[in-house]
Amino acid sequence: MRLSTLSNKEDVLQGLSHLKNGGSLYVFDTETTGLSAKNDRILTFSSQRIVLGTNGEICALEEFEVWIKNGPVPAEASAINGITDDMLNERGIPEDEAMERRRALFGKLQREAL
Repeated sequence: MRLSTLSNKEDVLQGLSHLKNGGSLYVFDTETTGLSAKNDRILTFSSQRIVLGTNGEICALEEFEVWIKNGPVPAEASAINGITDDMLNERGIPEDEAMERRRALFGKLQREAL
């Protein structure tokens, strides 16, 4: 995920407006096979740390992205998120490994917040 591809930069700017110079904001994104928590699966999970610089500039740092082998991807989902079975086969890792990486990321963020 890149700051330039966020669909609503205004939300990011509003979040950053509450920070002092040097403060940061984490943005998270998921792509799924659908909207049902019971029946659909997560395909990607990503985050990016966005920092407000001393001159008011926005800098995107510390990108995290994991692709999960949770196919097959329904055609309807692929039409929306652009993710294909081939992409998951090429980039994806098993779900348990992906969730462990996500837990490690959240643990790091929690330690940093203390």
